[in-house]
Amino acid sequence: MGVVVLHLASQIDILCDRLTEILNNHSEEQLRITVIKNLIVKHQRIISLSENVESVFTLISLLQFFFNTVVICFVGFLLVTSLSSGQAPAVITKCFPYYIAVNFEALILCYTGEYLSSKSEDIGWTVYNSNWYRLSICETRALLLLILRSQKPLNLTIGKFMNLSLETFANMLKASASYVSVLHAME
Repeated sequence: MGVVVLHLASQIDILCDRLTEILNNHSEEQLRITVIKNLIVKHQRIISLSENVESVFTLISLLQFFFNTVVICFVGFLLVTSLSSGQAPAVITKCFPYYIAVNFEALILCYTGEYLSSKSEDIGWTVYNSNWYRLSICETRALLLLILRSQKPLNLTIGKFMNLSLETFANMLKASASYVSVLHAME
């Protein structure tokens, strides 16, 4: 999923570069309108690809996120309970690297969604930061379509329940810590 998200982000960067180039260039109005319309079509293709990626990876993300949370809980519980036993150094040596690896895996999963979302917002900012006020009414209307669509960021979700983001990762860590506390209290 990470490679596909990087591809989408690169396509968004290319779109932003072309927008900057055409909007700050003093070319003919008809040429600019044609290029802007082509860029709108390219933006629609990027959105379509993003929706396809979302539909393919949403169930995979759900399963991976769920199992990462469960593994983090149980490994965290093992680490906490081993602190009060005489086997603490051996258990920590075995479990802590695994705990870090599973957390890192969940972080990468959530970061890809955050990265795509933040990149998709760059399109609106690119238009906003250009010399759009010097363009004709026809050109600004075309740009308005880009701005309006870029206000809804591209998102990857976890089973269509919640967005993959760093906030979701933080919530997963909080939930895991709560579950470890409950398990430790039951012991």
